[in-house]
Amino acid sequence: MKLPLPLSNSDLMLLRNSLISFVVLSGLSIAIYVTASGLQRSANESLNSARVYFDQVSNSVTQIAQEEETIIRYIDRYIQIAADGIVSEQDRLVFLERMTSIREMFQLYALGLSMGEQISHIVPYPPEDPLPGDPLTMHQTPISLELSLLHEGDLLRLFDRLLSLPGLFQPTECVVDLDSSSTEGLTQLRENLSARCRINWYSFDLSPPDSSAQEGV
Repeated sequence: MKLPLPLSNSDLMLLRNSLISFVVLSGLSIAIYVTASGLQRSANESLNSARVYFDQVSNSVTQIAQEEETIIRYIDRYIQIAADGIVSEQDRLVFLERMTSIREMFQLYALGLSMGEQISHIVPYPPEDPLPGDPLTMHQTPISLELSLLHEGDLLRLFDRLLSLPGLFQPTECVVDLDSSSTEGLTQLRENLSARCRINWYSFDLSPPDSSAQEGV
């Protein structure tokens, strides 16, 4: 016995077509949602990257402005110390030639001059400095000076001329002794005093040292 179906063939066809449409639309909706989510995620990542880049550019602009202000503030001082030879390389031969010229200028007795090994120091920036620059190297050369004097005025003239030379010189010690052989006639034109002095010669290197140089200092 054949039972009649509750739905006609046309109803079944309509139901099947509706089901197919539902499945297709559901799949399309899911695909659109997944695509939209991916685009939203990509847009958020791009926005975050843009914000990070903007912050970097903003910080760079601020740093450049601060560095420019610092340069404007100190450029005259830098020009002055450069003209004074403080940031130039220490030339020992030129220094000896200049000391010879000073001795001849003031007609001094022979100078005994010796220079020790150059010592280099990395000069640190203050911890609170928000914009520390490149590492700065200070070079120090100890100088020992011995000479005989007619009177103490010769030593004063020598140092007055020495401190006017290009470079930064710091007398640290100077001992003047009376020549025992001259105590009977200090007015004679011969050496009456002897002096032994120590001097530090400083210069600064503005070129950043490499890592190997920093390790060796």
